[in-house]
Amino acid sequence: MKQTSPRDLLSALLALVLALGVGSASAADTPSSTSDAAGASAAGAPDQSPASLSAAPLFDEPDIYGRQRVALRALRGKVVVLNFWATWCPPCRGEMPALKAIQDEYRGRLTVVGVSVYSTYAATEQFMKDLAITYPTFYGSYELMEQYGEVGSIPTTFLINRNGEIVQRVVGSRSKDQYEALIRPLLDQ
Repeated sequence: MKQTSPRDLLSALLALVLALGVGSASAADTPSSTSDAAGASAAGAPDQSPASLSAAPLFDEPDIYGRQRVALRALRGKVVVLNFWATWCPPCRGEMPALKAIQDEYRGRLTVVGVSVYSTYAATEQFMKDLAITYPTFYGSYELMEQYGEVGSIPTTFLINRNGEIVQRVVGSRSKDQYEALIRPLLDQ
């Protein structure tokens, strides 16, 4: 029988803990900058004003296959859709086709970057293969989640403008149409 590594055990334990919290965000997890199910704030206005934009924390990580580096700095000039997800998360699985579709449709102007959290290496690689996900994906760390803050539920997605600033945090899954409504204004800037 194959030995289970401590990292896999920790990932499985954390996955279980997070699974119990998926979809049950508290008021503390959903500040006014979080989109509702339609992808807009309750008032229907943009979720963050330009005065409240903050620089997205930089990352430079190997992709899940170890073939290339995924670096935010290298994506400057493009809109970035940074998606924190896990293999065992049904809403994450549900929105992957939408993310893949926007990556394909807006290639050159936008990049989707996946961040696999609370999942084993083998499960992540199989998941990517099963869903034919081709956008860059790397294994997220607790440090990166802390730097981005408010990754209390998954999926959590950060929309980053061409200047490398976080424009919006989206908690929960979205359809292609909902994502397009959020990214079109950024693409037009």
